[in-house]
Amino acid sequence: MAQFKSINQCSMNGRLVRDPIISKTKRGTTRVNFTMVNNQPYRTNGEWKEESTFVTVTVWDSHADELAKLAKKPRGKGEAKLKQGTPVLVSGQFESSSPTIKGVTKYYQGIKAHKVTIYDHSNVDEDATEETHPLENEELVALVRRMIIAEKAAA
Repeated sequence: MAQFKSINQCSMNGRLVRDPIISKTKRGTTRVNFTMVNNQPYRTNGEWKEESTFVTVTVWDSHADELAKLAKKPRGKGEAKLKQGTPVLVSGQFESSSPTIKGVTKYYQGIKAHKVTIYDHSNVDEDATEETHPLENEELVALVRRMIIAEKAAA
């Protein structure tokens, strides 16, 4: 009987719900945590509606170091590039855990991100209409397909 190769890979886009939390482990490893929301539009009875999915994202090591720099305000003028409301594309693995602390079991689910791409705000269409709905954007669909193919080839 052939072995079934297990794949744990996911990609999701959305916006940061709040500013990211940057921390370091006792051994000095950087960790960046944030919650993002993906608003999945759908049409029912000719009317557009949205279903929101909130996802916790954790980024480790060198990629976390890079994101931590983007989450800090630059000296002088300007704003942090990674902050509440920033549109991102996250790629990584789905993970879950259930630690028991002081007799209470807590359940966590989220994405352990290997890559976080920050969208350029100037390319985001805030006034998307029914005719130019984000799900119908061929360029975005092509980008996600290329990203999935590249990650499969790298594995």
